[in-house]
Amino acid sequence: MKKLEISIEEFNSSGGLRILTAISNLVADGGIDVSIIYPDFSPAPFFPINSKVRLVPIKTHSPFGRLEFLIRLLIHQASSRSLSLTSSYRLLIPLSIAGFLTHTSRPIFLIQGLDLKSLIRLASTACFNKLINVILYFISQKLPCERIYVSNYLASFCGRPGTVIQNFISPRLLSESTTYRDWFKKSKFGPIRIGWIGNQTANKGFDLFFEISKLLDLSESLRSHNVEFVCASQDRNLGSVLATSKINLTRPTSDDELKKFYEHCDIFLSLSVSEGFSLPTLEAMAAGCIVLTTNSGGISDFAIDGVNSFVMTSRSARCAVDCIENILNNADNIQNISHAAIRTARRFTFDEFSRNYLSYFMKRVH
Repeated sequence: MKKLEISIEEFNSSGGLRILTAISNLVADGGIDVSIIYPDFSPAPFFPINSKVRLVPIKTHSPFGRLEFLIRLLIHQASSRSLSLTSSYRLLIPLSIAGFLTHTSRPIFLIQGLDLKSLIRLASTACFNKLINVILYFISQKLPCERIYVSNYLASFCGRPGTVIQNFISPRLLSESTTYRDWFKKSKFGPIRIGWIGNQTANKGFDLFFEISKLLDLSESLRSHNVEFVCASQDRNLGSVLATSKINLTRPTSDDELKKFYEHCDIFLSLSVSEGFSLPTLEAMAAGCIVLTTNSGGISDFAIDGVNSFVMTSRSARCAVDCIENILNNADNIQNISHAAIRTARRFTFDEFSRNYLSYFMKRVH
């Protein structure tokens, strides 16, 4: 039986790593020998990792730690000859080279987003580093690999053969005990809480959320409503940015705390430029939030304008404010939207996710 090695660039709180962690845990429970390969300069794991999963740090010694990690990963993979999985276009390159040199299995590339747009063009990196990443990205697109897409949108957009396995909502968030909200009563007596989740990277739309909160605070038509703003983030720099605003900051560190955040929100703003799936949006729908979203790509797998959410016609603060004003001033007409959102979210279960991934990997490791 082959081993499965999952290579990551660092442990962080991203939704992408949440999915990779979940895959490692469930495949290990399925009886497959699983390791997570990562650089030794990475922070500690953010999401719980199954005790059956081995953590294998690769030591780096030079000031060019990330480049050294790529080289050492190539050497490691060439010697281990294990089945490899990654969601990083950068790590795909050494994994593919190692597979070619040793005539072993092609690596599996988990495609979770439109990296060229969200991770490269919108990143606040120096021009030289951005150029290097663009080159690495285009190299990675030419390499032979097996592809898993987290959404039908990504599979259609990329246009290359692969398997679609959609993401899941944590069972702790997908509770059958979710109560339907009385939106008419809520709109009359408030407070109405408007939430957002993410960090300050350009792709996630924090600047847009900040601008929306200011415009809504000045809105004449919402004078009769008690509107509050709340955001969830692990971004340590947000505290100082929000110090002079009316936005409350929370830092959930568990699914239970995350569930409380979503249940605390009445309207949830999904403001990303580009998303492969947009899991937080679906999690907010599971809590019965009214979701107002940009047309960010992968969200088209589950968000239907006017049925279970509202999709903005343009990605602007003015458009968002107009939509929110319409929602709050017509709350008696949106009860069905909240109910439909919960029903939609309940289709994306961990059981379905587990069956699909176990079936996929069982065929490849024996």
